[in-house]
Formats: sequence, C-alpha cells, structure tokens
Amino acid sequence: MHDIADSIPAATPYSEIFMKKKPCISHGCLMILKRFGNVSKSKMTLRKNFNVHNMCIFLLWFTFPNHSAATTKCQNLNGNAPAQPRGMTLIAGGGAVNWVVNPADVIQMAGHSFGKVLEHVIDKNAANKFIAYNNIPPDVPKVNTKSNSKGLLMMNPQDPDEASWIVHTVPGFPKALRGYLFPPEEIQKGHLFICLTIKESEIDAIAMTLKIATPLIYHNDIPAEQINSRPNLKKLVSDESRILPPLTVTQEISTEAPGGLKITIYSKGEKSRYEIYRRMLAKKLKTTIKVWTTRDKTLKSDCRIFGRNIRLVTSPIAVNGHANSLENDVSQWLVSDPGNKFCVIDKPYHKSQAKEPAMALCIDAEGIYTRFNEMAANLENC
Repeated sequence: MHDIADSIPAATPYSEIFMKKKPCISHGCLMILKRFGNVSKSKMTLRKNFNVHNMCIFLLWFTFPNHSAATTKCQNLNGNAPAQPRGMTLIAGGGAVNWVVNPADVIQMAGHSFGKVLEHVIDKNAANKFIAYNNIPPDVPKVNTKSNSKGLLMMNPQDPDEASWIVHTVPGFPKALRGYLFPPEEIQKGHLFICLTIKESEIDAIAMTLKIATPLIYHNDIPAEQINSRPNLKKLVSDESRILPPLTVTQEISTEAPGGLKITIYSKGEKSRYEIYRRMLAKKLKTTIKVWTTRDKTLKSDCRIFGRNIRLVTSPIAVNGHANSLENDVSQWLVSDPGNKFCVIDKPYHKSQAKEPAMALCIDAEGIYTRFNEMAANLENC
C-alpha cells in the first residue's frame, strides 16, 4: 500500500510490484521468534505435529527443531539442537511451557523453522496464497510509509478452512516467491516471529485491523474470488477508506484448534492521535503493563493512574539465562500486571507514534506470559 501500490490485484507477480505461504502446522500455533543482539548468530526451528492450542513462540536467539511437510498452518518441527548461536521456541498448551533450543542457523532454510514455515512463501505452491506486508520490503529502498507492521496473511484456496497469520519484526523479509534469504544485517539483532494457525473465517477480522494500521503490501496472490467474498480483505488490498473512521479497532480471534487460544488485536489509524500504550493497551487491558521497548526522551514510566501504570523494563534482560539489550533488539512487547496477557506491538514507546498507525496483538496464555514476565523482573521507577 502507500507508495508501493494504490491497488494490488489478486495474482500480481512480485516483479510487477517491487517483489512478490505456508506457515504453521498441527492444530495451529502461534510462534514468536526473537534473536538477542549479544549473540553471534541466530537460529531457530519448529517442532513437529504438536497437539497444543495452536500457538508456539520462537525467540530468534534460540532454535527450533526440524520439520516435515508444510501446509498453510503453523508448523512445529523436531530435530537435534547443535551448538549456539540459535533461537528458542515456546509452545503453548499441554504441560509446562519452557524454552526449547533450536538446532539450525537462521540463515539456513534446511532444518530451520523459518524455512519450513515459509517454504511456500519463498516458492510457489497452489495450496498456499498470501498477502505479504513490510514497511521495508525486500530490495525496495526508501519506501515512504508511516506503518511499521510486518507479516503475512495466508490461506489455502483448495481447503475450506486452512489459514494462518504471521507477524514478525524482520525488515526486507521474506522475499516472496524468490527463495529464502534471511537478511545478514539482521542476524545480530533481536527479533520476534509469531505464527497463528487460524480458521479462514478469521481472515476478514484480521484484515479489518490491518486496514486501520495501513501496512505496506508488497505481494498479493490470493485469488479474486476469495478477496471479493471478504469485504475488509478487499478494502485492505485495494487501499479503500484507509483514513476514514473508525480510527481505532479491536477484534477478537482464536487459534484454530478446539479450545484455541484467545487473541485480541488492537489497531489505530494515524488520524486517531492516540498513544497506543496509554490510550489503548493500558486502558483496554485495565491493568498495569510492563513494557520492553526502546523509549525516547519524552515518554517515561508513568504511574499516574492507579492500576494502569506503564512500567518500562530495564535493559538488559535475561532470556533463559542469555542477556539481551535494547540496543540490539528491535522488538516491542509487554505483559500485563496482574493477568496472563502477553502483547507484541509494532511501534516503540515514542511520542511520535501518536501521529502514526500502530497495532498490537495480545495473547491470553499463562505459559507464554510466565516466560516473558520472568524477563520483565526489573523495572524503571516512575
């Protein structure tokens, strides 16, 4: 969207835009990848066929095991974990949720969770059609956009109910239908990668939140009949009404398996003038929030409203015994206090984002919350 294409019709080749699916398997999943900047490399893989509530979290410093066949679902993989540096994964549901070390380097497609999840994004497959968006599209310099959103919305047009949504923080990635290449300059940075296996009925709700956040779409090959049957998806890809009301949107979805995880998406347009952390997240969650993000010289920890404080997590943090600093981390996340909410946000805690579009994805999962809450142990004073 924005300067890349005012309207990107279905089946548009990558070369016609600036460039041109397959995520997670099992009952569905959420994956979050994060890499820590003080590590020499990042690796990650998924595990295979995990019977959980459609959610797994990957930290790109840790790794994920190997994989088998990919589908339009989030996939967990099995494999042997070699030496560091790598990434880690969290899988929600069924017993204790702990970090699992990954076995493959993030720059390698084979044996690596990113490679498996994205194998039908980087190469063409009739059973996987997708929209890819990124404020820094692959191989496209100096694009003009206020969005910071990065992700993929995927579906299988040959299956009545097979879809997934990936949210991540990696610029210039992935190269749609043009092979796997993790940007070398990003290997030293911390990143998050989330994969949600969803029902196709959730696609239009997600599209509504994306429409408000105005992501820059650089690839779309979802068939026209699938787009035209979903009004918000149609508006998203055609860039319709992107600055018209509503100026904020809240949507609830769930992961695909029975008893799936509850996900809430918060989205605001640039015309709302809302600061997303105070005006949306603390207000909607109705709790204090502990936030890991870079911060500017204006916004600080804020304890003016009892029970709805904004407490900034101090740097560095420890992730499963490994240190990570804000200087080398591009992710933004928070945990509620109290509660079991873990949220990822596409904008940092800067005053400038009040005049920019932004969105947040919040997951209600005790195991995931617990692991990230452990990282948020040390807080700045108000």
